[in-house]
Amino acid sequence: MIADLGYVTVATPGTLVQATININTGSPQMPFTRGYYPCHGILFQAYSSASASNVGRIYILRTGGDKSTGVGLLAVLAIPTANIIGSASFTLTLAEAALDASQFFLDADVSMDRCLVSALVV
Repeated sequence: MIADLGYVTVATPGTLVQATININTGSPQMPFTRGYYPCHGILFQAYSSASASNVGRIYILRTGGDKSTGVGLLAVLAIPTANIIGSASFTLTLAEAALDASQFFLDADVSMDRCLVSALVV
């Protein structure tokens, strides 16, 4: 099953936002135990629509990461263009549900930029 974690918005650049922040609102149904959100894979896609798009880069980091030093930086999503929408995915195929979606965080160059997050779950 694919869990839609929705759009994750970075309100304040420099403040990490957990990729699973929308799970607490009850919108997606994802198995979890004490804040651990097991998944097989996770996908991040920069926001882009016909009327609006991100105006800065989105950074995908692990817990405690810092986009300015590169510590814990996993991927950088470029500013969307008419032909390209940046995305990054992470999977671990050797062990079932071995990734923890709550260990992924987002940061941005510009406030209110966002990223669509989805996960492949059990």
